[in-house]
Amino acid sequence: VTNPLVAADVYGAVHVFWLEYDEDETITPAVFHTELRDGIWSAPGTVLTSPDGGTMVGLEVVSDPQGKIHAIWQGQNGNLYYSCVDSPEAADPRAWSAPRVVADAFSFNGITTDGQGKVYLAYSSSTENGIFLNISADGGENWGGPKLVSEPFNARGGINYTPVAVGMNGMITIAWTEFQYPEAWPPLGVYVPSSVNGGVTWSQPYEIARGGYDQVHVTIDQQGKVYLTWNGMAGGGGRYVSTSEDNGRTWSQPSTLVADG
Repeated sequence: VTNPLVAADVYGAVHVFWLEYDEDETITPAVFHTELRDGIWSAPGTVLTSPDGGTMVGLEVVSDPQGKIHAIWQGQNGNLYYSCVDSPEAADPRAWSAPRVVADAFSFNGITTDGQGKVYLAYSSSTENGIFLNISADGGENWGGPKLVSEPFNARGGINYTPVAVGMNGMITIAWTEFQYPEAWPPLGVYVPSSVNGGVTWSQPYEIARGGYDQVHVTIDQQGKVYLTWNGMAGGGGRYVSTSEDNGRTWSQPSTLVADG
Protein backbone atom coordinates (compact mmCIF):
# COMPACT_ATOMS: atom_id res chain seq x y z
CA VAL A 1 0.00 0.00 0.00
CA THR A 2 1.19 3.51 -0.78
CA ASN A 3 -0.22 7.04 -0.71
CA PRO A 4 -3.05 6.40 1.85
CA LEU A 5 -5.43 9.36 2.13
CA VAL A 6 -8.33 10.07 4.51
CA ALA A 7 -11.43 12.19 3.80
CA ALA A 8 -14.30 12.68 6.28
CA ASP A 9 -17.61 13.58 4.64
CA VAL A 10 -20.48 15.77 5.87
CA TYR A 11 -22.57 12.68 6.70
CA GLY A 12 -20.11 11.42 9.32
CA ALA A 13 -18.43 8.72 7.24
CA VAL A 14 -14.64 8.37 6.99
CA HIS A 15 -13.22 7.40 3.59
CA VAL A 16 -9.74 5.96 3.02
CA PHE A 17 -8.20 5.86 -0.45
CA TRP A 18 -4.86 4.37 -1.49
CA LEU A 19 -2.72 2.97 -4.30
CA GLU A 20 -1.00 -0.43 -4.28
CA TYR A 21 2.21 -1.94 -5.62
CA ASP A 22 2.26 -5.11 -7.73
CA GLU A 23 4.70 -7.90 -7.00
CA ASP A 24 7.18 -6.31 -9.41
CA GLU A 25 6.96 -3.08 -7.35
CA THR A 26 5.08 -1.09 -9.99
CA ILE A 27 1.98 0.80 -8.89
CA THR A 28 -1.31 -0.91 -9.76
CA PRO A 29 -3.28 1.39 -12.12
CA ALA A 30 -6.27 1.69 -9.77
CA VAL A 31 -7.47 3.61 -6.72
CA PHE A 32 -8.69 1.50 -3.78
CA HIS A 33 -11.26 2.58 -1.21
CA THR A 34 -12.86 1.60 2.07
CA GLU A 35 -15.13 3.58 4.37
CA LEU A 36 -16.18 3.65 8.01
CA ARG A 37 -19.92 4.22 8.27
CA ASP A 38 -22.00 3.59 11.40
CA GLY A 39 -19.01 1.94 13.05
CA ILE A 40 -18.46 -0.63 10.27
CA TRP A 41 -15.66 -0.68 7.70
CA SER A 42 -16.71 -1.61 4.18
CA ALA A 43 -14.89 -4.24 2.14
CA PRO A 44 -12.01 -2.64 0.20
CA GLY A 45 -12.56 -2.25 -3.51
CA THR A 46 -11.37 -0.51 -6.66
CA VAL A 47 -13.20 2.73 -7.42
CA LEU A 48 -11.12 4.56 -10.05
CA THR A 49 -8.81 3.80 -12.98
CA SER A 50 -7.21 6.05 -15.57
CA PRO A 51 -8.82 6.17 -19.02
CA ASP A 52 -5.33 5.73 -20.52
CA GLY A 53 -4.88 2.47 -18.60
CA GLY A 54 -1.53 3.61 -17.25
CA THR A 55 0.03 3.97 -13.84
CA MET A 56 -1.60 6.39 -11.40
CA VAL A 57 0.61 8.57 -9.19
CA GLY A 58 0.15 11.67 -7.06
CA LEU A 59 -3.34 10.75 -5.86
CA GLU A 60 -5.07 13.50 -3.84
CA VAL A 61 -8.64 13.53 -2.48
CA VAL A 62 -10.75 16.11 -0.67
CA SER A 63 -14.35 16.25 0.55
CA ASP A 64 -16.55 19.35 0.42
CA PRO A 65 -19.48 20.72 2.48
CA GLN A 66 -21.86 19.91 -0.37
CA GLY A 67 -21.32 16.17 0.13
CA LYS A 68 -18.92 15.43 -2.72
CA ILE A 69 -15.48 13.85 -2.80
CA HIS A 70 -13.03 15.12 -5.40
CA ALA A 71 -9.95 13.24 -6.65
CA ILE A 72 -6.98 14.04 -8.87
CA TRP A 73 -4.03 11.96 -10.08
CA GLN A 74 -1.41 11.92 -12.79
CA GLY A 75 -1.77 9.39 -15.59
CA GLN A 76 0.37 8.83 -18.65
CA ASN A 77 2.03 11.61 -20.68
CA GLY A 78 1.70 14.13 -17.85
CA ASN A 79 -2.11 14.08 -17.95
CA LEU A 80 -3.69 15.32 -14.70
CA TYR A 81 -7.09 13.64 -14.25
CA TYR A 82 -10.06 14.76 -12.16
CA SER A 83 -13.14 12.84 -10.98
CA CYS A 84 -15.78 13.34 -8.27
CA VAL A 85 -18.60 11.44 -6.58
CA ASP A 86 -21.42 12.00 -4.10
CA SER A 87 -19.77 10.71 -0.95
CA PRO A 88 -22.48 8.16 0.04
CA GLU A 89 -21.76 6.42 -3.29
CA ALA A 90 -17.97 6.56 -3.13
CA ALA A 91 -17.64 2.75 -2.94
CA ASP A 92 -19.42 2.34 -6.29
CA PRO A 93 -17.02 2.83 -9.24
CA ARG A 94 -20.02 3.47 -11.51
CA ALA A 95 -21.03 6.51 -9.44
CA TRP A 96 -17.79 8.43 -10.04
CA SER A 97 -17.80 11.00 -12.81
CA ALA A 98 -15.89 10.03 -15.94
CA PRO A 99 -12.24 10.98 -15.35
CA ARG A 100 -11.16 13.88 -17.52
CA VAL A 101 -7.92 15.65 -18.19
CA VAL A 102 -7.83 19.06 -16.51
CA ALA A 103 -4.13 19.92 -17.00
CA ASP A 104 -0.71 18.74 -18.08
CA ALA A 105 1.28 18.46 -14.90
CA PHE A 106 4.10 16.90 -12.93
CA SER A 107 3.43 14.17 -10.39
CA PHE A 108 2.28 15.78 -7.13
CA ASN A 109 -0.39 18.47 -7.25
CA GLY A 110 -2.91 20.06 -4.87
CA ILE A 111 -6.70 20.21 -4.64
CA THR A 112 -9.00 21.81 -2.06
CA THR A 113 -12.52 23.20 -1.70
CA ASP A 114 -14.24 26.05 0.13
CA GLY A 115 -17.68 26.41 1.68
CA GLN A 116 -19.15 27.99 -1.45
CA GLY A 117 -18.95 25.02 -3.82
CA LYS A 118 -15.65 26.04 -5.42
CA VAL A 119 -12.85 23.58 -6.17
CA TYR A 120 -9.25 24.80 -6.38
CA LEU A 121 -6.58 22.95 -8.37
CA ALA A 122 -2.90 23.94 -8.01
CA TYR A 123 -0.35 22.26 -10.24
CA SER A 124 3.06 22.59 -11.85
CA SER A 125 2.82 22.40 -15.62
CA SER A 126 4.88 19.81 -17.49
CA THR A 127 5.03 22.06 -20.58
CA GLU A 128 5.40 25.52 -19.00
CA ASN A 129 7.79 26.10 -16.13
CA GLY A 130 5.52 27.60 -13.49
CA ILE A 131 2.77 26.96 -10.97
CA PHE A 132 -0.85 27.43 -12.03
CA LEU A 133 -4.25 27.65 -10.32
CA ASN A 134 -7.51 26.53 -11.92
CA ILE A 135 -10.82 27.18 -10.12
CA SER A 136 -14.19 25.52 -10.64
CA ALA A 137 -17.10 27.61 -9.34
CA ASP A 138 -19.63 24.78 -9.66
CA GLY A 139 -18.17 21.83 -7.78
CA GLY A 140 -15.94 20.53 -10.57
CA GLU A 141 -18.44 20.57 -13.44
CA ASN A 142 -16.68 23.39 -15.29
CA TRP A 143 -13.27 25.00 -14.88
CA GLY A 144 -12.37 28.65 -15.32
CA GLY A 145 -9.01 27.99 -16.95
CA PRO A 146 -5.43 28.02 -15.65
CA LYS A 147 -3.95 31.21 -14.22
CA LEU A 148 -0.22 31.62 -13.65
CA VAL A 149 0.58 32.02 -9.96
CA SER A 150 4.35 32.23 -10.17
CA GLU A 151 7.38 31.26 -12.17
CA PRO A 152 10.11 29.35 -10.30
CA PHE A 153 11.90 31.27 -7.55
CA ASN A 154 15.29 30.06 -8.78
CA ALA A 155 16.71 30.52 -12.27
CA ARG A 156 17.26 26.77 -12.73
CA GLY A 157 14.29 25.71 -10.64
CA GLY A 158 11.48 23.34 -11.47
CA ILE A 159 8.30 23.12 -9.37
CA ASN A 160 6.59 20.06 -7.84
CA TYR A 161 4.56 19.18 -4.70
CA THR A 162 2.00 22.00 -4.87
CA PRO A 163 -0.54 21.86 -1.99
CA VAL A 164 -3.24 24.55 -1.85
CA ALA A 165 -5.44 25.80 1.02
CA VAL A 166 -8.33 28.29 1.18
CA GLY A 167 -9.34 30.18 4.31
CA MET A 168 -12.82 31.15 5.43
CA ASN A 169 -12.01 34.75 4.45
CA GLY A 170 -11.24 33.64 0.89
CA MET A 171 -7.47 33.83 1.17
CA ILE A 172 -5.67 31.28 -1.01
CA THR A 173 -2.24 29.94 -0.11
CA ILE A 174 -0.16 27.68 -2.36
CA ALA A 175 3.18 26.15 -1.47
CA TRP A 176 5.71 24.21 -3.49
CA THR A 177 9.08 22.50 -3.50
CA GLU A 178 11.58 23.61 -6.10
CA PHE A 179 14.09 21.26 -7.72
CA GLN A 180 17.10 22.15 -9.83
CA TYR A 181 17.35 21.39 -13.53
CA PRO A 182 18.57 19.14 -14.99
CA GLU A 183 19.70 17.05 -12.00
CA ALA A 184 16.41 17.44 -10.04
CA TRP A 185 18.10 16.48 -6.76
CA PRO A 186 18.75 17.83 -4.19
CA PRO A 187 15.80 20.22 -3.78
CA LEU A 188 16.45 23.95 -3.80
CA GLY A 189 13.89 24.88 -1.13
CA VAL A 190 10.28 25.52 -0.13
CA TYR A 191 8.28 28.57 -1.27
CA VAL A 192 4.84 30.06 -0.64
CA PRO A 193 2.76 32.95 -2.05
CA SER A 194 -0.77 34.00 -1.04
CA SER A 195 -3.74 35.78 -2.64
CA VAL A 196 -6.39 37.81 -0.81
CA ASN A 197 -8.56 38.50 -3.89
CA GLY A 198 -9.50 35.06 -5.12
CA GLY A 199 -6.36 34.43 -7.13
CA VAL A 200 -6.47 37.62 -9.21
CA THR A 201 -3.10 38.76 -7.85
CA TRP A 202 -0.45 37.06 -5.72
CA SER A 203 2.20 38.10 -3.26
CA GLN A 204 5.81 37.49 -4.16
CA PRO A 205 6.85 33.94 -3.20
CA TYR A 206 8.32 33.75 0.29
CA GLU A 207 11.30 31.46 0.78
CA ILE A 208 10.39 29.38 3.81
CA ALA A 209 13.41 27.08 3.71
CA ARG A 210 16.43 27.04 1.40
CA GLY A 211 18.21 23.94 0.17
CA GLY A 212 17.57 20.33 1.15
CA TYR A 213 13.87 20.60 2.06
CA ASP A 214 10.75 19.26 0.34
CA GLN A 215 7.32 17.58 0.79
CA VAL A 216 5.52 20.72 1.92
CA HIS A 217 1.92 20.84 3.21
CA VAL A 218 -0.33 23.80 3.97
CA THR A 219 -3.58 24.32 5.90
CA ILE A 220 -5.58 27.30 7.20
CA ASP A 221 -7.61 27.23 10.42
CA GLN A 222 -10.97 28.90 11.05
CA GLN A 223 -9.27 32.03 12.40
CA GLY A 224 -7.23 32.44 9.21
CA LYS A 225 -3.91 31.29 10.64
CA VAL A 226 -1.81 29.51 8.01
CA TYR A 227 0.29 26.47 8.94
CA LEU A 228 3.10 25.28 6.68
CA THR A 229 4.97 22.02 7.33
CA TRP A 230 7.83 20.49 5.39
CA ASN A 231 10.51 17.79 5.58
CA GLY A 232 14.27 17.77 5.42
CA MET A 233 15.88 15.38 2.98
CA ALA A 234 15.88 11.66 3.73
CA GLY A 235 18.69 10.63 6.00
CA GLY A 236 18.17 13.00 8.89
CA GLY A 237 16.48 16.21 7.79
CA GLY A 238 13.73 16.56 10.41
CA ARG A 239 10.20 18.02 10.05
CA TYR A 240 9.34 21.69 10.56
CA VAL A 241 6.45 24.13 10.86
CA SER A 242 6.03 27.86 10.23
CA THR A 243 2.88 29.96 10.64
CA SER A 244 1.45 33.23 9.33
CA GLU A 245 -1.29 35.33 10.93
CA ASP A 246 -1.33 38.20 8.41
CA ASN A 247 -2.49 36.53 5.17
CA GLY A 248 0.99 35.25 4.33
CA ARG A 249 2.78 38.59 4.45
CA THR A 250 5.13 37.44 7.23
CA TRP A 251 6.02 34.02 8.63
CA SER A 252 7.23 32.81 12.00
CA GLN A 253 10.68 31.36 12.46
CA PRO A 254 10.53 27.62 11.73
CA SER A 255 9.94 25.34 14.70
CA THR A 256 11.13 21.74 14.78
CA LEU A 257 8.40 19.12 15.01
CA VAL A 258 10.70 16.12 14.56
CA ALA A 259 14.43 16.48 15.14
CA ASP A 260 17.12 15.43 12.66
CA GLY A 261 18.01 11.79 12.67
